[in-house]
Amino acid sequence: MDLMVVCDLVRGTEFLDFLFRRFQLETFKKVMSDDEIDWLGRYISDGLHFDPYFSSDEPPDMLAVGSHTEDIDTWYFSRSGTIEREIPKPSQPLPSNIGNLIERLQDQRPPHWLMGSVCLLIGGDESREQLDDTYVRLSSSHGQREADTTLAFEGLCGISLAVDHTQPVERMGLKGHRYAKDKMEEHGYTLWVVIMEGMGRELKVQVIPKGDVGVLAQRLQIPKSER
Repeated sequence: MDLMVVCDLVRGTEFLDFLFRRFQLETFKKVMSDDEIDWLGRYISDGLHFDPYFSSDEPPDMLAVGSHTEDIDTWYFSRSGTIEREIPKPSQPLPSNIGNLIERLQDQRPPHWLMGSVCLLIGGDESREQLDDTYVRLSSSHGQREADTTLAFEGLCGISLAVDHTQPVERMGLKGHRYAKDKMEEHGYTLWVVIMEGMGRELKVQVIPKGDVGVLAQRLQIPKSER
């Protein structure tokens, strides 16, 4: 039953991101909840980002997640006709451009599209807004070649965006590879993801070094305080 609810409410990249977060919390064992649907409700409304609590000067020994099922229950009541008015499906608030970029990655499915999509969701609201603003700036550069704002997620990976609508995306690969290597050395990271958008809004994802989303999943299971 719980899995059905999760599949109803989060799909595609968000489903995978939710699973990664849950695995991390199962390993960490310092955040507790009595109901799996409360985890889901918390993910949709506020994410499952608890690092700030445990990075504080006086971190708690344990955190409890309260009830987050009201919006989910109300949506199901609406679907079943128990209540007459139509209730919008609960959904995670994503900046419009990042949400659209994830959808296009899922549709086009270039190599490493899943790694790129998950990286766009990693950092929570602040990093998503920053990536969204960056994408707007890059996309409105009127044909000028320009890349990035770079974000580095401590102990996990770095991500860069590059947009150049003047050339096919395949021609951007070598430049993206060099750029990622430079950023890895600058920040001391061992995993970097570059999402490139070229002519015709075609997408390409590079992962340095080559690896699949399982590498990121393993890192996500280690709490930030222990990386």
